[in-house]
Amino acid sequence: MLPQPSTSAYAPLPLIAARPPPEPRTPQIVALERAEMTAAPPTRLRVRPCG
Repeated sequence: MLPQPSTSAYAPLPLIAARPPPEPRTPQIVALERAEMTAAPPTRLRVRPCG
């Protein structure tokens, strides 16, 4: 009964948590992680008003 957008918004969190970060954290990896983190909230904010 839960809306699909909410489940899709919560999906990235477990994937990021399950992914083990490599020992040598290069700036590129940090930038990619930040991009994913920043890309997730806007979708969640958009889903709430629409739903």
